[in-house]
Amino acid sequence: MAHRYDINSALLRDLKVPLDGRTSSSHSATPKQHSQGPSVSGTAVIGVAFKDGIVLAADTVGSYGTLCKIRTVPRLLKVNKNTVLAMSGDYADFQFIEQHIGKQSIRDFNSDDGYEWSPKSLHSWLTRVLYNARSKIDPLWNSYVVGGYETETNRPYLGGLTMLGISYTSPYVATGFGRFIAQPFLADQVEKNPELDEKTARVAAIHALRLLYYRNRESSNKYQLAVVTKDNAVVEPVKEFETAWDTALMIRGYD
Repeated sequence: MAHRYDINSALLRDLKVPLDGRTSSSHSATPKQHSQGPSVSGTAVIGVAFKDGIVLAADTVGSYGTLCKIRTVPRLLKVNKNTVLAMSGDYADFQFIEQHIGKQSIRDFNSDDGYEWSPKSLHSWLTRVLYNARSKIDPLWNSYVVGGYETETNRPYLGGLTMLGISYTSPYVATGFGRFIAQPFLADQVEKNPELDEKTARVAAIHALRLLYYRNRESSNKYQLAVVTKDNAVVEPVKEFETAWDTALMIRGYD
């Protein structure tokens, strides 16, 4: 019994808690800390590879919890002429990453050595950043999709990242709720036509967003597309796809 008391006493001393259970004045002056969590966030991101490049798509809503607070939040970032980054998750953490990418891009420009971010190098760097943050129990609450064109291999590159720093490459990618709703549809499209062209990839990406919009209250029918080819990367202006709710009366099972 005495041995048990000694262990508990040592534990309490390490935690700086008095043995009598009362809180000291120094302990009460410690700032109150809250668990980390996203505030304004974005939903799923879609990525589709076609034979000459990559199509990325995301809606533009920023949700505060379950409230669609901001309707025009861009979540596609053009890094350079060969690379585009898309994000789902906490928007503040995305801005943090965006600032670091901007600083590194300035350093590369000032070095004037011809080096700049490639899709593969950005994907690798983000993997290390997210894994390092989660290892410190301070994760960045984002999932990313990196799309671009690798000039060295002369092939399109599409990679995904989770907030835990788990990275992967695939001919199609969907984050968040899109993994369950949009990804099966994209897999079916790619299996039917392995050599997609740009037009087919664009249609598939927009249709995937439409599937999510009908099933996710935090989604929006306002969206952005980014198309990356060997020649350039273009982030298009915000557009809006048409919706039809006539079939809603026939749907069952979502009550």
